[in-house]
Amino acid sequence: MKPTSTLLALALTAAAPAFAQDTNPAPDVVDPSQRCMAPVGHLDTRLTASSTMFFNYVGVGANADYALLPLGPLTLTVGGEVSYDTCLLTCAAYALLFNERISDWTITPAARATIHFPLGAISAQPVDVYVLATAGLMLANHSSEDVGGTWAWHATGFGP
Repeated sequence: MKPTSTLLALALTAAAPAFAQDTNPAPDVVDPSQRCMAPVGHLDTRLTASSTMFFNYVGVGANADYALLPLGPLTLTVGGEVSYDTCLLTCAAYALLFNERISDWTITPAARATIHFPLGAISAQPVDVYVLATAGLMLANHSSEDVGGTWAWHATGFGP
């Protein structure tokens, strides 16, 4: 071993107690990595808005998550969501160009489960990183008709 490597190893070994941290923080101190984690029993509700890049479709929704149980440093939440999306600019442009009335919308209710990761210590801003799994239905409706009443078409469907 080179003398400089030996000296560095000795210096780090001698300084190790100075860098040591208490592994048992005071009970009223919150671990910075856990500061964004919801406590067990917490209900988190949100309203959402969505759009495609050019506002072809726009939507609104609501979802809720209940912090069910801790999984070591992770937190498992379960909940549900519902969203409504409708055709906007594409349907409006098509109606103007071809003199038709078009309606196209979907409603999507779903159950959801998330696993939240304790990454609150890596950023000065609140961070909530999680993996999300959803399962639900999609109810879809589409109708078109000529403004003059010459023809009309309507379809409704649902599926997973």
